[in-house]
Amino acid sequence: MKLVSLVQLSFLSIISLMAQFSMAQQSLRGRIVTKDGRMTTAISGANIYWLNSNSGTTSDFEGLFELESEDSLNKLVVSHIGYLNDTISIESNDFLVHFITPDKSLDQVDLVQRKSSMMQSYQEIGNVVKVSSQELLKAACCTLAESFETNPSISSYFPDAISGVRQIRMLGLSSNYILIAQENIPSVRGGSQRFGLSFTPGTWIESMQITKGMGSVTNGFESIAGQINVELHKPWTDRKLFVNLFRSLHGRNELNTSTKFQVAKRVQSNIHFHYSNRKRLLDHNSDGFIDNPLSEQLNIINRWQYFDTDKGWIGLASIRFLNDLKLSGQTIADFDRPRKSNLYWQSQIITNRLDSSLKIGYVDPEIPYRSIGFQAAYSYHDQSSFFGLKRYFITHNSFYGNLVYASIIGSTKNTFKVGLTVALDKYQETAFQNVYDRDDYTMASYFEIQHDDLEKLSYQFGLRVDWHNRLQTFITPKLSIRYNLSDDMFVRANVGQGRRIANIFAENQRLFASNRLIKIRAQSTNSVYGLNPERAWNLGTSITKQFQLFESPASIVAEYYSIFFQRQIVVDWEQQGVVSFYNLKGNSRTNNFQIELNYNPSVSWEVRLAYKNEDNRTSYDKGFLRAPLIPKNRFFMNLGWFSKTNQSQQGWQWNFNMQYVGVQRQVVNNQRDTKGYTLFNTQLTRRFDRRLEMYLGGENLSGFTQQDPIIDVNTPYSASFDASQIYAPVFGAMYYLGLRWSL
Repeated sequence: MKLVSLVQLSFLSIISLMAQFSMAQQSLRGRIVTKDGRMTTAISGANIYWLNSNSGTTSDFEGLFELESEDSLNKLVVSHIGYLNDTISIESNDFLVHFITPDKSLDQVDLVQRKSSMMQSYQEIGNVVKVSSQELLKAACCTLAESFETNPSISSYFPDAISGVRQIRMLGLSSNYILIAQENIPSVRGGSQRFGLSFTPGTWIESMQITKGMGSVTNGFESIAGQINVELHKPWTDRKLFVNLFRSLHGRNELNTSTKFQVAKRVQSNIHFHYSNRKRLLDHNSDGFIDNPLSEQLNIINRWQYFDTDKGWIGLASIRFLNDLKLSGQTIADFDRPRKSNLYWQSQIITNRLDSSLKIGYVDPEIPYRSIGFQAAYSYHDQSSFFGLKRYFITHNSFYGNLVYASIIGSTKNTFKVGLTVALDKYQETAFQNVYDRDDYTMASYFEIQHDDLEKLSYQFGLRVDWHNRLQTFITPKLSIRYNLSDDMFVRANVGQGRRIANIFAENQRLFASNRLIKIRAQSTNSVYGLNPERAWNLGTSITKQFQLFESPASIVAEYYSIFFQRQIVVDWEQQGVVSFYNLKGNSRTNNFQIELNYNPSVSWEVRLAYKNEDNRTSYDKGFLRAPLIPKNRFFMNLGWFSKTNQSQQGWQWNFNMQYVGVQRQVVNNQRDTKGYTLFNTQLTRRFDRRLEMYLGGENLSGFTQQDPIIDVNTPYSASFDASQIYAPVFGAMYYLGLRWSL
């Protein structure tokens, strides 16, 4: 307690000193938006400058901007191609929200510039890709897990032939090593690690930020491969009423609705409702097991937002309830009364989850660069499941609290954040009749400083100190650098360390889809499962070049990342009939190289090409081997076409996606590598007006499937039964139809 008190006093002293050194130079911050019917849309790339001066900036992906104030200037000009120019009188440095108006002087509006729905941020110091909700509309993004089909940075895959739920990889590592947050609060972790990505409907998502390499120390110490932050639709900017209907030929049905309403002058609320089911039993490959689980999900969230720019206060509160059911197994099973039976093989997964969060922020109206914020979240996750004759239960109660103070040092080019974090996790887990209950708690202090120079060198340095009941006291450092080689070419570098405590059963539930013997080589009675926590370094660099290709804008990004594990829990599938968990002895690293070209040959066309090489190797008992079932090479192509729209916003949109998945190493079938294969997806959208649009699409159009995905499928209770060795789709082409309507 003395150490904790000392560090708290030290950081409070830092806050006081920084506040004293902060100079009186002020800046104007705001957001540029527009109205599309009743929907508010952020405008990126807007030009904002002081009249009769050379001082200006542009709005970012979310429409936000920051511009240094000058006493002699009070006229602000806002301009953007396709919109009317505005000149605004500025009387104070209060946060500015300005609506710009489309130029309707012509009956036909010809697009001369289109905002990319997915773009690498040029203003961020780290390697950040920003994804808007428009990008998610290019595919059947029914859930967050399915929202990465058009993104070459994230690989989506099916880990087994039973659950039907997708997982993701980044930089060659699974989602266990990605810090996945919802509005900067860690969310998909612990008990929800396996299925949590499927618990956020795609229609709820406003935008995403994907960070490669170590994320900010303000969000935690678990960001080994990177970070994905998901922003949901806020009450103040949400649609008044929204309805989405979805139906696939594989029997999946969805209803998504949302509405918002005014509670008080400064308070608005919205409610998002999601219901989905799959009740059609399909077995295309006739192996006696259903291809996709029968499922039913009810998901409701209610959010309240308070906004008072005059006094500088903002607040956001959310509460969500989820119930999810998945049934799978042999087609002869009785799915109306699921139960454990040795007459047939069946699985049932029931998840109940409650999420609540509160965010309060204060921005000093007199000194807008100075702010303080508080975040708090509580979640309850309960999964009750059986797989054949095996049972698995996990209950996870989690509390998270974060207090952060932000200001400047000298000028707005130098900013800092300092804060305190408290996190509590209580696990009650039963696997194979063994009980693994535990409590984890941590308290942390952190400091992050950032120097932003859009002309040459910018950097961000963060340091975090955690006191953890299992990890003891440790430091997490992180450094990101961006250097502008020229106006259209810049290089980034990133280095940092991350740690985590693995939940080996919750994260590897595909092992329940096999009859392999589970072996845990415990080495310590004080650690979880008798295994040590994980620790790794992430080093990466990228270079971005913007240029003109055939007189049209293009950009190319080349990047290379290496992750080195100092400690790791090895999941070893190499021995037939056995899954072993043990502490790493030797080396473990993953190297990732990616090159991506983005090109707009015309206003109506978007082209995205990418190649990715992932080399993930670990020291197993059998030697230093490439990780199984991870393709070393991937090729990616995405084509998008948009028709011209008129004043009523009628038009067409078409998207085509191709991925070549290279060979993968198997641990079965005499250790032979798999063959590469190609997947094709497409979607056509017709927009009838501002309110109504319909879409028709298909996935895996070639119908490619893995032959005999389940080993010894006819004897599900034999020792050799295994449905976890999946390297390709297990079901064929999937076609779907949907409708979106909004006010």
